[in-house]
Amino acid sequence: MRNPYSENIYRLLGIPLDSDQNTIYTAHKNMQIRLRAQASYNIKDPLESALKANRNEYALRNALTEINNPMARIQTRLFWFNHSLVFQDGNFNKIDIGSIEQDIDKPSNSIISYHILAVFYHASSVSILHSLLGTVHKKSDKLMEESMYKTLDDYLRKAFAYWNIIISSDDFWQYFISIELRSRFRVPASENDFSRLRGKSRQLVEQPVFTLMYDLLDNDVLRPLELGLNMLRSTPWEQENINVISYQASGLVYRSIERITAEIESKVNILARKGYISNESIKEFAIGIYGRYEIEIKPRLQLLVTFKDIEYRENKARELVAKCLRTVSLFLWEKYDEKDWVEDLLREAHNLSEDTFIQYRIEEDLETIRPIVSEYFKKQINNVCKGLIAEYNCYPDNLNSTLDS
Repeated sequence: MRNPYSENIYRLLGIPLDSDQNTIYTAHKNMQIRLRAQASYNIKDPLESALKANRNEYALRNALTEINNPMARIQTRLFWFNHSLVFQDGNFNKIDIGSIEQDIDKPSNSIISYHILAVFYHASSVSILHSLLGTVHKKSDKLMEESMYKTLDDYLRKAFAYWNIIISSDDFWQYFISIELRSRFRVPASENDFSRLRGKSRQLVEQPVFTLMYDLLDNDVLRPLELGLNMLRSTPWEQENINVISYQASGLVYRSIERITAEIESKVNILARKGYISNESIKEFAIGIYGRYEIEIKPRLQLLVTFKDIEYRENKARELVAKCLRTVSLFLWEKYDEKDWVEDLLREAHNLSEDTFIQYRIEEDLETIRPIVSEYFKKQINNVCKGLIAEYNCYPDNLNSTLDS
């Protein structure tokens, strides 16, 4: 599902939600004239500062086609403000979100106020996620990023809490049906259409938010997904929907771990087939592997732990990473002087693995390399001592016995 706000026809044209077909076609023609005259920059709506609208010929044409489909039409209406908002002199009426929220608990307030708040905070959350995605490959200000995460967390909680009230309210759906009746379309939406929309409305609310979170995950930004899942668990959202999102998200995290480990093992195979590799090249490779493990793999493993009832994916991911680290360790053991790195990687692999066969293999590896590592350190100490002897022209009698011990 694409962004429900950027190409929403009621937003693009600035028309009431209960507008009939003639009103829509007239507004569409007027907007085309404005676009050709490049006067659309004067149009401001209540979400303009949060999320830009795609007011262009292509978006308008698509939206006009969609609005004649009853199901698409009522779905589009769901993600815009109530029918009292009209387009006047190039500007939408302003909405005072602060005042609406302040008075939300007053008995005089209707379900429409909850709908306004649900749409506003939902669209603002989508806007923040878009902004985060736009800064993925840029050097961003950490303080600014932290502030965005805090705002995102607040907006998401409000958006889903208000949507939960809306979706569960019979009064809202009666009001929503009355809008369709007033619009007098040639092919009106049926009772069955409204029933289907109500049934899938939670998924429609989730999709634009979690699709962007999955895109961020693909770009190694995990925090928004973590925030989103924590938010859902603390909101009275349908457990079935939470389970579906958890399953989808855990699958994406697992597959990203699968992809990273496959890339590392492929790199090891390429290097292993080469005849001569300089010590510097291997060192660079080893540092890169440590970096990828700490920055890309570890946070994903930690995120998998937070998912409920899918421990099998966490266990499979741990085994994948353990095998990958063992492959790297054995390659470095053969090719690289820094033998202590090999032991560290093998120990990390052993801690990750829960498969007894793999643990046994790694224990064998450790038993094999320990004497070599000890011998390696002995040679290093010997070289240092010889350097001191050469520099200060002294040779302690007990040097050899000290080294042997």
